[in-house]
Amino acid sequence: MSATSISIPATPAAREALARMTATHGPLLFHLTGGCCDAGTPLCLPQAEMRIGARDVLLGNIDGTPLYQMPSTGDACPIARTMTLDVAPGNPVGFSLDIGNGTRFVLR
Repeated sequence: MSATSISIPATPAAREALARMTATHGPLLFHLTGGCCDAGTPLCLPQAEMRIGARDVLLGNIDGTPLYQMPSTGDACPIARTMTLDVAPGNPVGFSLDIGNGTRFVLR
């Protein structure tokens, strides 16, 4: 099975937030950066504003929105094998888009 056909599960709250964000910002992508400790908080970015590198790995998609991972997080992070997109209280990290209701996307 190729990574593009892998559907990553999401909670209803995450699906609603993702649909709302896509309607506002257009096509999005998620990107896991940094070490394993940071991997649970993906960046959510407009696809047009993120250049995917040749070494970035496509893990799958959430309702058609791709999820990529930096090679440095690799096999050392079990989160890459069994994950569900969800939302949690808090602010987005880095350059990630703001959901707008005091929550951020997380992978569990």
